Amino acid sequence: MKKFLVVIIIKFIFTTPSFSEVYEINQCYSKGSDTIWQADMWDRISMTKKRLIDPKTNKKITTNEMVKRKEDSIVSIDSEIGKIFITDIQSDYSIAYSKSLAKWYRTSDDGKKEKKESEKKWIADGSSASTGLTHDKFWESYLRGLENKKKINQEEFDLLTFIGDLVVGQRIDDSFIDKNIIFKYKIFVNLKNKTYIKKLESNSRSLSEFSYLCNSEKTKSSESSGGSSGTAFFISNRGHLLTNNHVVEGCSLSKIIYKNNDYDAKLLATDKTLDLALLKAELRPKSFFTFSKDETKKLNKVYVAGYPLGKGLSDDLKISSGIVSSLKGFEDNSNEIQIDAPINPGNSGGPIINENGDLIAIAVSGLAKDLTEGINFGIKSSAAEIFLKTNKINPKKSMYSGIKDNDKLLEILEEGTVYTYCN
Repeated sequence: MKKFLVVIIIKFIFTTPSFSEVYEINQCYSKGSDTIWQADMWDRISMTKKRLIDPKTNKKITTNEMVKRKEDSIVSIDSEIGKIFITDIQSDYSIAYSKSLAKWYRTSDDGKKEKKESEKKWIADGSSASTGLTHDKFWESYLRGLENKKKINQEEFDLLTFIGDLVVGQRIDDSFIDKNIIFKYKIFVNLKNKTYIKKLESNSRSLSEFSYLCNSEKTKSSESSGGSSGTAFFISNRGHLLTNNHVVEGCSLSKIIYKNNDYDAKLLATDKTLDLALLKAELRPKSFFTFSKDETKKLNKVYVAGYPLGKGLSDDLKISSGIVSSLKGFEDNSNEIQIDAPINPGNSGGPIINENGDLIAIAVSGLAKDLTEGINFGIKSSAAEIFLKTNKINPKKSMYSGIKDNDKLLEILEEGTVYTYCN
């Protein structure tokens, strides 16, 4: 899974939805644990993998038939309550097929093949069953169970974090803790590819892994939702602003609120790798941020400004402070720094300044607060400077070094930082 953990930019939890927003991928079906996550591989896989052959007809199972086995299989990500749900809705076709498959196992010669008498095993409905029952009695019991099979089944995971396009969740079964066994069920959802992996681990040992591909996606918001929101800040006196790409991604029109007035903000450029976006509003701000000319060091004091939880909390700019903990981000990302100042949903795209009032980073993400404390990240101003110059904007560098008092720092942050949202 390490290859999926390269990028750490938060996509949803640090873009504040107004009220509730649920991201969904649906029509999901299993691709097996050793297959490549690409839809065009499916037919080739089904020709070679025996488990994808219908035992009744001896023909390969097509993609449409796999989807048809269920009315739907949905992965829902609710950033507001911090949960991931997998909901399987079985179709009548699915239950009928399971019965047909079980009857085939019960009556065919292949289905009756057994190992040693002490190791009787049958594969039934995706689960391995080991019992002392005879072959006929086992399948008779299994068929009775199908009569009472639930049409809707749901798994619930705690949302741990968003890492780029990857969403990570987990649920823990500690019912065997008296035997020093803890089962962890993990889910890794790749939003870009519309795929997910489920893993079962016990005492840090991987037991199983299953891959799934989904056919469609959608985002459901409450009627009062106004789209995503975040923070932006001025980097010139001509109305240029910086924010995160994930704050404006998918927006038909970005807006900012400056001096209690709404302004349209035109998207000029983005960098999805750095997670930066350049906006421009037709106004002349009173103040804008200068980029630090000094190298950032560990233990340097920092201030973070933004609108955590959007305007649902209040419309007043919030400011937090901390120190630089590391000069690298997640997985040695040299374009980021790590700070211990709080970064919450809605802080995305906000400025991180030093005691001189100069920009040293742009707030981007943090790790799950229920598992970590004080691990938050910002994109280095040096990386942002290269992004801006590539797009023909030369940010102003600070001319002087000198610690400013709190009143001056507050003025810099409040005059140059704005709330941004989109519909």
